[in-house]
Amino acid sequence: LFEVGKINYGPLLVGGKNREVVSLINQEHIPFSFAFDRSSVKGSPEYGDSVAVSPMSGVIEPNGQIPIEVTFRPKFERQYNYNLVCNVKRKARPLVLNVKGVGYTIHHEVFMESQKYPLLSKDIHNISFGS
Repeated sequence: LFEVGKINYGPLLVGGKNREVVSLINQEHIPFSFAFDRSSVKGSPEYGDSVAVSPMSGVIEPNGQIPIEVTFRPKFERQYNYNLVCNVKRKARPLVLNVKGVGYTIHHEVFMESQKYPLLSKDIHNISFGS
């Protein structure tokens, strides 16, 4: 089982990077192998491979645990919602780790008090700051 059922990265600047470590725990008296489903890590096509998991597969010793590093690096300005599927041998159902985050960019514009539209960098503007 996962130490937690979800990770919420919150807002992160596009191109930025954040990582969380979640333990995958084996409460059985025998070792078990696990493997994350690659398509669930890839997520929706418009997500642009914004999540990475390491390790993607392995074996956990009896009554042991292994740290799973989940890295979120948003590629686009949007909300992300992944359900990472981890298949465990000899288990009827896979484990699921929900991962959410928001990619954002900084939008800025400069306005003059006398104009209702933004000043564009390609235009020349004469501005008097007084004498």
